[in-house]
Amino acid sequence: RTMVQSFLERIATGPVLGDGAMGTQLYARGVDARPLDRANLTDPDIVRAIHLDYLHAGSEVIQTNTFGANTVRLAAEGAEQDFDAINRAGVTLAKKARQLAGQPIWIAGAIGPLGPLGNESVPSDALDAAYAHNVFAQQAAVLAEEGVDLFAIQTFTALAELRIAIDAVRSVSAVPIIAEMTFTEEVLTPAGDTPEQIAQALADKDVVAFGGNCSVGPEVLAQVVERMASLTRTPLV
Repeated sequence: RTMVQSFLERIATGPVLGDGAMGTQLYARGVDARPLDRANLTDPDIVRAIHLDYLHAGSEVIQTNTFGANTVRLAAEGAEQDFDAINRAGVTLAKKARQLAGQPIWIAGAIGPLGPLGNESVPSDALDAAYAHNVFAQQAAVLAEEGVDLFAIQTFTALAELRIAIDAVRSVSAVPIIAEMTFTEEVLTPAGDTPEQIAQALADKDVVAFGGNCSVGPEVLAQVVERMASLTRTPLV
């Protein structure tokens, strides 16, 4: 059985525990790399140790430290030249953690949106759909080549951009996709999308699970999942 098949089988059997945040753990351990994805190159032992801590806590899925490692975000931090090395090292470190833990776990290639809210250094053409598609596909292709078991397209603030990212990832890889958006205290994405709109929009997308992450705490995310659950049979995150 392939890893892809067994992950799909696994989520069909019941809840799967994934890992938590990477950035806050890097900060807590004194990493000051800018951007934090560069820690794959500057502080690889710490990144690997975070993966291992999540595995020892019971995680069955760990996400690569590549959330901001697309060319748009890296260029905004002056790190575009490290794009390839950062993404490849992110997968390598997660694989080493899996090897050390000796557990049958899955590695998710983490892909975040093209730019943080209010970052004026992100070029306006990042909003162009074709340009965005190419940026997401470029990162996904490297992560897929390194052998991720699935993709975690996460912490997106706008449904429109999430849909572009899903299509872009699918254009270069057939491995499972998990999609997650971030929500405000009003239980909306920062762009104003409702949980219901997201559930309906992703019904025709090739994702194995979707839901929310980051945001303003578990109470809001519980509401998000409850509202999505009334509209979909797809597993929720």
